[in-house]
Amino acid sequence: MVKRGKCINIFEENKKNLNLYQLSILIILLITSIQIGSNSIKYAQLNDYISNNSYKQNPQEEVVNDLQDENSHTQQSNINLSKLKEVSSIIGEEKIQSIDLNSNVIEIQGYCKNIKILEKVSNLKNIKKFNIKALEKSDKSDEYFFDIEYK
Repeated sequence: MVKRGKCINIFEENKKNLNLYQLSILIILLITSIQIGSNSIKYAQLNDYISNNSYKQNPQEEVVNDLQDENSHTQQSNINLSKLKEVSSIIGEEKIQSIDLNSNVIEIQGYCKNIKILEKVSNLKNIKKFNIKALEKSDKSDEYFFDIEYK
C-alpha cells in the first residue's frame, strides 16, 4: 500500500493556505525586483563614472612619462662607476653599509679593520677632494666605523 503525502494544491478550496502561498510568492517577487532595480542603478552609475573619467589602457606608460619629466629637471651628475668599483674593492663590498650619491660627490659609510685601507682609497689617482667626515673605533671589536666622501 502506497501512502500519498500532502502536496501544495493551489486549486483547493481552502482559502487560508492559498492566501499564505500567494503572499509568500508576492514577497519573493518584490525582493527580486528591488534587487534587480538596485543592480541596474549601480550599473548605470559605473558606466557614467567610466565615461566621465578617462580609462587608462596602459598605466605604466604614464608613470614612466612622469618619471622622465621629473628627471629632466634634475641636475645630471658625472659619476665614474669604475672609480666607485675600485674603491669598493679596496674597502670590501661586505664592509660597506651605504653609498650616497649627491651630484658629483660620493659618500660611503661602513666598517674597516685598518685605517690604512682608507689611506689606500685617498691615494688613488682619480680621487679628488677626499674627506673623512667621521671615524670611530668600535668598543666591542677592532673595527672602525667610517664616513668618507670624495669627488
